[in-house]
Amino acid sequence: MTDQPPESGGPRRARTLWEYFRDGFIEAHRRRPVSFYLLLLAPVALALGSVLGRLRHDIRLFTLTLIILFLFFGVLTVEGVRDFFRLLRAYLRDQRHAYRETVGDPDFQDRLCEGSRRARGMEPVAAKASLREE
Repeated sequence: MTDQPPESGGPRRARTLWEYFRDGFIEAHRRRPVSFYLLLLAPVALALGSVLGRLRHDIRLFTLTLIILFLFFGVLTVEGVRDFFRLLRAYLRDQRHAYRETVGDPDFQDRLCEGSRRARGMEPVAAKASLREE
C-alpha cells in the first residue's frame, strides 16, 4: 500500500484520493463473501419480478426475464447451501478444537478423575494383608 521511493532517492510521490479509494475498495472486496453481492442484487431481482406481469405479451422478453430470475435464485440457493456447509465445517472444527483443549487433553482427564475420586471418597487405599486362620 505504500509507494516505493524512486530510484533517484528523491521524495516519494503523494498518493491521490482516488488511489486511497481504489486500495480501500480492493481490500474490502477481499473480505466480502459472494453472498454480500447477491444481497445487493436482490432489489434488482424484485424489480424484474414486478415487471413480469406486464411482459406477458412479448414472449421473448418474458422468457429472458424469467431465465434471469431463475438463474439469480439458483445462484442464491447454491451460495446459501455452500455458506451453510462452510459454517457447519467451521462449527465442527471449533467444537473439536475446544474438546481437545479441555476434556480431550489426557492431563486434564487424569486430574479430573483424581479430583472426582477424592470428592467421592474413593481414593485408592492400600489393601491390608488378611491373615487366614486355619
